This record gives sequence, C-alpha cells and structure tokens, in this order.
Amino acid sequence: MLPDGAEVFSRGNTRRMVIALTLDDGPRPATLDHVLAILARHNVKATFFFTGLQSAKYPELVCKTARQGHEIGNHTYDHLRLPKLSDAEKGAEIDRCEDLLWSITGRRPRFLRPPGGELDRATRRIARAHGLVVAMYDVNLHDDTPGLQPHQELQSALRRIRPGSIVLGHGAVQATLEILPTLISTLQARGYAFVTLSELAEESTQDH
Repeated sequence: MLPDGAEVFSRGNTRRMVIALTLDDGPRPATLDHVLAILARHNVKATFFFTGLQSAKYPELVCKTARQGHEIGNHTYDHLRLPKLSDAEKGAEIDRCEDLLWSITGRRPRFLRPPGGELDRATRRIARAHGLVVAMYDVNLHDDTPGLQPHQELQSALRRIRPGSIVLGHGAVQATLEILPTLISTLQARGYAFVTLSELAEESTQDH
C-alpha cells in the first residue's frame, strides 16, 4: 500500500511458485487467436489488458477471451499516457474503458494497467476512487524494444522470472508469439503455475 493509500500490485507471493502472464494493447484480430491457442494448448490462464478503442472495434474477441477463462483488465480507452492528462481526462479514459468492458463481458475489471507503465500519484488516487488496483509488473519482456531478437527476449525473461512475478508482454508482437510456447513450457517444467492477476492476488494473501 502506497503512502497515499492507493494500491499498486507489482509482484505476488514470493514463497509460491506461481506467476501471472499479462498481455497488453489488444484485442488484435491478427494475433489474438494464435495467442489464445498457445495458452489453451498449455492450459494457461492469462490477464489481458484491452484498450477501449480496440475493444469497441472487436467486441467478439473480448467475449472470446473472457469465455476461455482469461481475465480482462482496463488499459484505458485511447491508450494515452495518463500522467500527461488532466485529472478529468484521466478519469474519463478509465471510465470509458471500464464501462465498455462491462457492457461487453458483464464484469467490471479489477485491475488498471497504465499505458507505457507511466504512473503518477494522481492516477493512483483516481484508480483507487474507481475501485481499481493498479497492475504493474516486475518482469518486462521488452518485446517492443527495437532490434531485440526472440532468443534474447526468451533468455532474459527466464533469468529474471521468480516466484510471484508479474510478466508484461504484448500479444501482437511477433517475437513474443515465437517465444511464448517455449517460455511457458520451460517455466512449467521448473514447477511454476500460471495464474490470473486476481488469482495471484489471492495467493499473495496466503502464508502471510
């Protein structure tokens, strides 16, 4: 809990072999089916942070993701950097996305992922007022870094992932699609279980 009372979740219980895979910026029709197929093949549930703009274009993909048991989080409506906006604009970006996802899925998101991972005190305060937990991460795949090769991305991630890790990736990045099966199978062989952010939060209250 931050000093101003806003809750930010960036890592789960470090004593449990569970991790949360989070995928930002969707839904993207060119790649989402591929991602969902990989996750289904490995019996993995992930948390997808969808923007309102993309969700309004492809509500059927939002429904499909939810039906397959994945969690859907709020990634704002227009994917704007929240610290650059006024408080009213911040609230509108969060509200519009939340209301849209609720209208599509019948469930309100529990988590907010600020675009670009850019977070200021006002955004934390507004998120808390909306009943949202700000979902950050401790392992960034850096899959949007120019020039990063898939094998580099994979080896870097495998070195950094630890019990309770929240992993940030992007479901429309080709390099991540290439490494995802190996990343998942390697971590499962090491004894890790993949859970949604809500499940990771529940795990984090145990043994404490």
